[in-house]
Amino acid sequence: MRVRVLALIIIANGLLSTNLYSQTRIEDYVEFLKEQKNPKEYIFQLWKDADIIVLGERDHRDTTQYNLILDILSDERFIENVGNLYLEVGVVNATEKANSLIKSNYSKEIFDKEFVELQMVEVWSSSYWDKYNRYQLLYGLSKINRELSKDKQIDIGLIDMEFSWYDDITPEKYLEFNTVEMNKEFNTREKIMADNFLAFYSKQHPRNNHKKALIITSREYAGNFHVQCRGNDVKRQAGYIKDVYGDRVKTIALNWYKWIPLDWHRQILPDKTNGLSADGKFDASFELTNCNPVGFDLENSPFGEDEYDYTFENNLKWKDVFDGFIFYEPYYNFIGKAGFPTKLTNKQAKEFTRRMIIDNKAFGNSKNARLLQWFGWIYKYIDKKEYGNLREFECITMYPNYSEWESDMNRWIKDR
Repeated sequence: MRVRVLALIIIANGLLSTNLYSQTRIEDYVEFLKEQKNPKEYIFQLWKDADIIVLGERDHRDTTQYNLILDILSDERFIENVGNLYLEVGVVNATEKANSLIKSNYSKEIFDKEFVELQMVEVWSSSYWDKYNRYQLLYGLSKINRELSKDKQIDIGLIDMEFSWYDDITPEKYLEFNTVEMNKEFNTREKIMADNFLAFYSKQHPRNNHKKALIITSREYAGNFHVQCRGNDVKRQAGYIKDVYGDRVKTIALNWYKWIPLDWHRQILPDKTNGLSADGKFDASFELTNCNPVGFDLENSPFGEDEYDYTFENNLKWKDVFDGFIFYEPYYNFIGKAGFPTKLTNKQAKEFTRRMIIDNKAFGNSKNARLLQWFGWIYKYIDKKEYGNLREFECITMYPNYSEWESDMNRWIKDR
């Protein structure tokens, strides 16, 4: 009897060990990736059945992702059958000016000047959006459009909250916008952005008898889930759109790393350290395929079964949040750029100083507001210099513990 019990224990331990190993081995992940399509073909495959693709971009500063995005936008299939791009960055009331920019056959010099004018009206923050990929995208779109007839040109819709710095904005009004209009609840702004897209999409004209669209938004906004966490209702931008169009919407995540929660997320999001997804297993799998770009459905994939980067205390898996995933460039190759190949005028720099004074007064920084009023000419000079200072950096260097990530990835490779 004892022998039989001992044998059963040994068998059970063996089964348990095998099960645990199968949950952590990466061979299945690597073999799966080898069988997948390249990202662009994956996206166009999705559009055969879906109408709306929500692409969750990684670090806003990263330029490498826009190489893929512009490749998709310039494809004849996008031009003929989709033709409509919607962007998180940019207030909705600046949409007409943005379309004018990308559809006018400007010289490079005139485009640059008009780009700055767009930046003056497309942001609700007190400073300009300094991410170079904004220029990279819009200039790329203008080059695509100038080769097309007017009826084929790509349209864009800006879906961020309506706002204008020229509507007699006072510190009190600006504070109300930031603390109430935008942040009544955890995801107020995301609901408004979803509504703005839905309003645009309802009026969108079909192309080749298709009514399709691409939305580019922050990866955390692109996830589709609706959960409760710490007494808060958590629903993201893509979730609201999925409520209306269901399976006609596909949510896709670009490979990234764990995003650092902002202070205002800590009320519902347990503190997390930044790092690689699945403790490096995703990136190790990609590395073992020589970082060959791929796109794939998360359902019925080994990646879909892993815990999502931020579960909001709900045991979420990747397949619960996103329909698909794209590997495009390893995390250590993400290149950020800030600044632009053009300049602010004195008038524009002075306007940004005025906005900073309003911002500081709104949030009680009276000392900074006084200094800006007294020495605004210095800030204006600094702003002008920084705007035209095009600088490049590795995105990972923005994260304090990035030096540990390589060993996290290599652990999986060595232990396979």
